Amino acid sequence: MLRILLLSLILWSPSAKAQQYQGIPIPRTLSFGAYPPKSYTHSGGSIIITSPGHTDMYRAADHSYSIFNAPFLSFIPDQDFVLSAKITVQFRQKWDAGAILLATDSLHYIKFGFEKDYTLKNRVVSVVTDPYSDDCNSIALSSEDVYYCMAKTGDMVLLYESSDGKSWYLVRELNFPMHRKVRLGFVAQSPVGNGCTVTFSQIHYNNRKVTDPYNLPQ
Repeated sequence: MLRILLLSLILWSPSAKAQQYQGIPIPRTLSFGAYPPKSYTHSGGSIIITSPGHTDMYRAADHSYSIFNAPFLSFIPDQDFVLSAKITVQFRQKWDAGAILLATDSLHYIKFGFEKDYTLKNRVVSVVTDPYSDDCNSIALSSEDVYYCMAKTGDMVLLYESSDGKSWYLVRELNFPMHRKVRLGFVAQSPVGNGCTVTFSQIHYNNRKVTDPYNLPQ
């Protein structure tokens, strides 16, 4: 328990770059935690994060790999919410990715990533860590951009993808109780590369419940 508390304190340590971003409809202050990006900018409602090299968030099921050092630009969400964004990734190396992340600490989180997988295909991937990672490879895409949506209603978390930001496909539905304060936001990672640039645009956030998981309203 003490280890989890210390990890949580490290993860959410204050950042000098905490601020509100003009044009981004999030009613909280966004900040990086303990792991800053290589660079980041915000303009016209978009956020661009470049991760350093060898950055990731993953705890292997066989205990062979455990890391949590990717830059995470986050805020404290409402208890129930819907967050969507267009994610554009400048893929270079295997496992480069951009993601939406919901986390209590470095041992308990949901990472919904658009990733270059181990076959070098651009893929929809979800990682649920509690405290080891359930890694699910889903849809392969030919593009370098995709629309993602994460919705939370009570302990239910829903993950959606879309090619146009209008017609949503439910990728994953899970029950994931988070009894402590959580953070929600945007991640760029480059586990084996020298860095990865990810653009999050067309960001939308609402504090509402989803009543029908198979019918995400606009």
